[in-house]
Amino acid sequence: MVGQNDTLDFLAGERRERAILRHMVLSLVGGLAVGALGEVLSHRADALHAVYDPYAHLLLTALVGWTAAGFGWAVLGSALAALGPVISTLGATFFAPESHYPHLGADGMELNLTLLALTSFGTLAHVVRSVRRSRRDSGGGRPGGRRPNGRRSPRPSR
Repeated sequence: MVGQNDTLDFLAGERRERAILRHMVLSLVGGLAVGALGEVLSHRADALHAVYDPYAHLLLTALVGWTAAGFGWAVLGSALAALGPVISTLGATFFAPESHYPHLGADGMELNLTLLALTSFGTLAHVVRSVRRSRRDSGGGRPGGRRPNGRRSPRPSR
């Protein structure tokens, strides 16, 4: 019977690792898709691109950080999601190099700060989810003083 429990533990760990790997790949692919769509919009609609460009990247990194399996995975996934649009932009310079030089910034500091901000935003989303989950588990999210078993907490004497 002991061997069977070890096998079940191994299979559960294997499923968790596969889910983490899928999450990392989807983070990068999602970043590439957001970046590619942003590049298409940058040449067509100015007003739509002005709204899409910062907020789509923030939403993507927040979603990746929120759904991460742990803190380290949130940092890595957010960094991959933030690098996806950069890779798409660099790939677009191959097709139209003259139109992308100012878009990438004159120096690397702007790009580094953008990547740091997006990665931090995704990591912050994971921290917020973890805090919300711990508050809910500790009773902070239960209105009316209810205990986990459904009974009311005793009233303090006055």
